[in-house]
Amino acid sequence: MNPGAFDALLKGECDYSVVPFENSTNGSVVFTFDILRDIIHAPGTKSNGNIAPPLQVVEEVFVPINHCLLTTATDLSQVKRLYTHPQAWGQVDHYLAAHFSPADVERLDTDSTSAAVGIAKTDPEGAAIASSAASVVHDVPIFQANISNKKDNTTRFLVFARADPQHAGSAVYPDPALHVAADVKREKKGSLASFIVQNDKPGALCATLQEFAQSNISLTSINSRPSGKGAWSYVFYIEFEGDALHDNAVSSAVARAAKNCLEFCILGSFYRA
Repeated sequence: MNPGAFDALLKGECDYSVVPFENSTNGSVVFTFDILRDIIHAPGTKSNGNIAPPLQVVEEVFVPINHCLLTTATDLSQVKRLYTHPQAWGQVDHYLAAHFSPADVERLDTDSTSAAVGIAKTDPEGAAIASSAASVVHDVPIFQANISNKKDNTTRFLVFARADPQHAGSAVYPDPALHVAADVKREKKGSLASFIVQNDKPGALCATLQEFAQSNISLTSINSRPSGKGAWSYVFYIEFEGDALHDNAVSSAVARAAKNCLEFCILGSFYRA
């Protein structure tokens, strides 16, 4: 994923940045995790204890994803190159396996599915995997609609805002209210955190996670990516139930967990969609 969405947010060029976080078919969007790592944990630098992030998660949005094959070609035999975002390949691999031989058709990654359509438009032997909306935007015909492996294919997006430097744990624009009807009340909150533990210290990761279990806080996901701070050192991302910024019981558990880490950062608390 191109880091431009985060760059624009941090430069004040927009109020919110909406980024893909996980897909129901293909799992976590590692490109987002890597960009967050570079922003928060600065690979190549010394560990820095508790980190105040320059941005905060303020919302989550679930979007149905119905991929289509878009091309100006009139027959699949004319297609020699396929373009799409890396995250999309695993969401449509059943269709691709049935219609394209890897030996005959090259697969090329793009920054976004929309960008893929723009490239395919100029390539008479190219086709793109993207949404029907991209067909309208770029004026490229849909050759085959709904080619996703699963009909309920859905991507979960997180909405980020710049952190408010005057109020720790708060965002400059805290309530985007995206896709939420006025009469819909959401009471359940979740939180996102990232941390690095000493990779050669036995039990360091276990001790960190145990603080949540001992406080009866449910972890809902855990991911890891190389930290860039040394071989076999990882940034762990965890999501858990509760408001880590405003609930004393949750924030106390977080504080105890952070004591086991070289670096720890709360990336935000937000209402579950």
